[in-house]
Amino acid sequence: MKHKALAAALIVLLTLPAASAQISDSLQEKLSQTPGTERVDVIILTARNASDQAKKAVRQAGGNVKHEFNLINGVAVSIPEVAAENLASKDFVREIQPDFKVETVLSESTQTVNAEKVWNKNATGENIDVAVLDTGIEDNTILDVEKQVYYAGSDTDDLNGHGTHVAGIVASPNERYTGVAPGADLFDVKVLESEGTGSASDVIEGLEYAVNNGAEIATLSLGAQVETCDGSSALSEAVNNAVEKGLVVTVAAGNAGPEDQTITAPGCAERALTVGSSSNGEVSEFSSRGPTADGRTKPDLVAPGERITSLWKNSGNSPQFNTLSGTSMATPHVAGAAAILLAEKSGLTPREVKNITTYTATDLEYPDDAQGSGRLNVYAAYQAVTEPNQTGSSENNAPSISVVGSTVNTTGEITAELKVNVSDPDNSSLNTSFYIDGELRSKVEGYGVTTYTATNLSANTTYNWSAGTTDGINTSRTAVKTFSTEIREESNRTENVTGPLPPGIRKKEEKPPAFQWGLPAFLRPDFSFPGNFFQGISQSIGLGQQKQQPEKKRSPKTENPEQAQKATESRSGKPVGQKDQKPGKKAQKTEEKGSNLEQANSKSPNLEKKPGKAKNSSETSDKDRGSSKARNATEARSPEAGKKNQSREKQGKKRGSDAEAKAGANASIETGNGKASAKAEGKASAEKKSGEEKEPGKGPLNRAAGFSDR
Repeated sequence: MKHKALAAALIVLLTLPAASAQISDSLQEKLSQTPGTERVDVIILTARNASDQAKKAVRQAGGNVKHEFNLINGVAVSIPEVAAENLASKDFVREIQPDFKVETVLSESTQTVNAEKVWNKNATGENIDVAVLDTGIEDNTILDVEKQVYYAGSDTDDLNGHGTHVAGIVASPNERYTGVAPGADLFDVKVLESEGTGSASDVIEGLEYAVNNGAEIATLSLGAQVETCDGSSALSEAVNNAVEKGLVVTVAAGNAGPEDQTITAPGCAERALTVGSSSNGEVSEFSSRGPTADGRTKPDLVAPGERITSLWKNSGNSPQFNTLSGTSMATPHVAGAAAILLAEKSGLTPREVKNITTYTATDLEYPDDAQGSGRLNVYAAYQAVTEPNQTGSSENNAPSISVVGSTVNTTGEITAELKVNVSDPDNSSLNTSFYIDGELRSKVEGYGVTTYTATNLSANTTYNWSAGTTDGINTSRTAVKTFSTEIREESNRTENVTGPLPPGIRKKEEKPPAFQWGLPAFLRPDFSFPGNFFQGISQSIGLGQQKQQPEKKRSPKTENPEQAQKATESRSGKPVGQKDQKPGKKAQKTEEKGSNLEQANSKSPNLEKKPGKAKNSSETSDKDRGSSKARNATEARSPEAGKKNQSREKQGKKRGSDAEAKAGANASIETGNGKASAKAEGKASAEKKSGEEKEPGKGPLNRAAGFSDR
C-alpha cells in the first residue's frame, strides 16, 4: 500500500507544470501599453550556461540579440511584445526585465575630505586604473586617458561634458581644481549618449570591459529609478559579480532625496560602494536615502557633492571648468580615495577598501540611511593603511571577536542585551556591528566587552543574532546565535521554586500585611463587611483589637463527681487547684481568694467544686471561683436561696448543661440528706455569715455571671 501511495505521489509531481519565469512588474506594465508587433528592449536572465538556448529562442521569436553578458547569466535582446510571454515560459529563463534607461546623476571638495594632506605625503593614486563609465571623456584634455571604448554613441568623445567633469574630480592634475588622485590613470568607457542617457545593458557591457582590461576601480555616476530597488536587477547583479572579480565599484546613490527608499539602481547592489552627497557638514537635501527595498542600509557613506568645480568639455586648446552639484560629483571623490589606498597597499580587496573608507568616515550625526557611516575622510583612510599600528608593524592582523552571551528581559518592554568581546593587538579601538535576523541594528565603537541592547522585540519569538568587528581593513564575525523572548505565565514561573529564579523572572508578589496598606482597616481592599466592620472601626480610632472571650463549651456528662474530677485532671495534666503563678501582689491576692473559697467549702461539705477545663496557669479561673463563692455565701444567708439553687441543680441535671449543678445534686444524694441537708447547711451558713460585711463583687449580680452558660 505504501509503494502505491509513493508511486502516485511521484506521478503527481512529474505531471505538475513547470513554473514559468517571472516578467518583472515594470516590464509587465510597459508591455500592456505596447502594441503586439512593436519591439521592446529587454534583458533575459537565464540559468547558468543557458545563453545559447536563450539566443536561439529569441531569434525564433523574431527578435535580435544585442549582447551576451559574461558578468551575469543573461542576454540583452530586442523582441516583439507578443513574444515576451512565450519566452518567459521557457524553463531556462529566470526573469525578463526591461532594459531600463540610466542617466547622469548631476557639488567644498578636496579640501573638505582632507585630500591635500594626502598629497603632502606624495600620495596621488599613481598607476591605478580607474574606469569612468559615463558620457565619455573629452579628447583634447589635460587628463591622462589610458584606454577608450564606447557602447553608446558613435565615438568616445564627450559631447555632454558630464563624463569629463567626473573624470576631473577623480584625477585632474590642474593646480587650482585638482582631483582627489591626480596620479591615477583613466579608462574612458562611454555608456551614455550625448543627452546623458543610456541603457542598463550598455552599462553592464562597460563593467565587463573594465574587468577584462584590468581596471582596479570603476565609478558609475549614473542610475535608474526602479520600482523595487532590492539589488535583484540585472545591473545590480552585474555590479556584485564585478566586485567579486576584484573590481572596486563606486556608485551614485541618486538625487531623489530627502524621502526614504529613493536609492537608484545599481546603488542598491549589496557589494557596491554607494555614495550620497554632503555639503558644509550636512547631508544634501537632494541626496537619495535608504534603506533598500529589502531593508539594507544605503548609502554606505557621503562625500562633497554640491557646487563642485571640475573640468569641462573644451571649446579650444585651453581647459575649461564648470561647477555642478549632485551625487554624480560625490561618487568620484570616493573613487579617487580608493585609488590612493590601492596605490599604498596593492593587496587590498574591494571589501577591505569599503571597510576602510566607511570605518574612517567622519560622522555627521545623521541617520545611517541618510549618511551611511559618515563623510569621506581621505587622510584618515590613508593613515589606516600606512601608519604603524600598536605593535609597530605596518601589517594589520584581523581582530578577534567572541560571543559573551545574551540576556533577555521580558518585564515591561522586551529587550535583549547582546554582549561580545572584541580585541586586536594592532588597534586600541574597534567598530563592532550587531545584526538581528540579518539586519544591521547598531554600530558600537569600543574595545573589550561590547554591549548592545536590542529593543522593539516581539514576545514569544526566537531571533537570530550575530556581530562583526573591523579595524578598518580586516573584519571578523561571530557565528549566528539565537535568543528567545518567550513569556511564561506568572503562576508557572513562581510555583514550587525553591532556588534562585532565572533572570527576567520575578517571584509573584505576596499581599502586604494589613498595616502596610496605610489606610484605616475598614477602608482596606481586603476588608469584608460586616464580618470585621466593627473591629475595623475600633482599630482605626486607636482602641486596638478587643480581646475575644473564649466560647464556653458544655461540660461532658459524667457518672459522678469523682469521674468529673479525673476527667479534669487528665485534660489539664495537673491536680485540680494547682496553679503556676509568679510571686507578687497578684499571687498573694489569688491565695487570699483561694483561702476564702476553702473556708466557704469547709462550711458546705456536701457541695463539690465545679469540674471544668483547666487553664494554662490554673485549673479554675478567678471568675469561676468568684461565682462559686458567691453562690455558697448566698445559700448560707437564705434558705430560700438554697432551695432555688437545688432547683436549678435538678434542672441542670435534666438538661445536662450545667456540670456544677449536677455535681452538687449528686453530692446531696450520696450523703443521703437530700434537700434537708441543703437547707440545714444553708441555715448554718446564714447564721455564720450574719453580721459579716459583703465583699465587693460577690453580690447577687455575680450569681448571674456564674450561670452565664445558660
